[in-house]
Amino acid sequence: MPDTNAVQNSNAKESVAAPPVPLKGTIAQAPTPIQPLRILILAQVGTIGKSTVGATVLHPHLNGSFYSIESFNQDAGRYGIDVKRYSAAPDDLEDFQFELANDLDHAIVDIGQSALDEFLKRMAVDHMVEDFHYVVSVADTTIRGQDEAINTWETLMKIGFEPSQYRLVLNRSQPKKAIEEQYSRLFAYKKLHEEFWIKPACVLPAIPAFEAVVKKKISWEDALSPGVNFLDRSRELRAAGRVAEAQEATNRSVLAKWARGATIFTEAAFAALDIPV
Repeated sequence: MPDTNAVQNSNAKESVAAPPVPLKGTIAQAPTPIQPLRILILAQVGTIGKSTVGATVLHPHLNGSFYSIESFNQDAGRYGIDVKRYSAAPDDLEDFQFELANDLDHAIVDIGQSALDEFLKRMAVDHMVEDFHYVVSVADTTIRGQDEAINTWETLMKIGFEPSQYRLVLNRSQPKKAIEEQYSRLFAYKKLHEEFWIKPACVLPAIPAFEAVVKKKISWEDALSPGVNFLDRSRELRAAGRVAEAQEATNRSVLAKWARGATIFTEAAFAALDIPV
């Protein structure tokens, strides 16, 4: 497993409208890896944004396989990703481990809240810790979201992960309020456990564009549509008398604008994760 530098203490920062340094709104695609990277993403609270983080923060950079261990909740397939699905049943988890071992690409493994307990038990028995380079958890500003993130970290350490493998995304932050105040329980825990990985910069605000893309039933990649000027396309369609198609192209231009704005934040969060790809 890769070694990482010790976590640096960070001063209090505010959640603002955008990161201080503008980042590009498009994402470079990763080449086929020589050494496949395995990232586990999980949370003990459902609907906390875990699959959204996997689909919009991690997957655009890994550009590899996406696995979902889930019983009934939604997964990253909502964002147009080709998801390989397994349940937490014993036979399924065996098949999953064989497929992952034979996968030549980078891989994200998304563990649904409904399957988490069974997966962690099997992970301990099968020593699946060896299968993963990093584990990413997600917390929101709620008391439960923060407490469960701490519980998850403690469980992961007990089953064999190293602190250097752990990462935490602070999700659904509010603007113009200090990050340390919004996630006060997590930063208080950090003071008692220096090895606990948390960065104020590894944060995502509440971003309406994510749900808008899901409602439109298009992929996150299609929402970004780098190199496509939907407004120019709309004008051409109107000139040709294709009004309905022109209106749809205009609507797509708005969605693309929202997605580009969201990517500023997802790129900043990925940079803060400090996961070399």
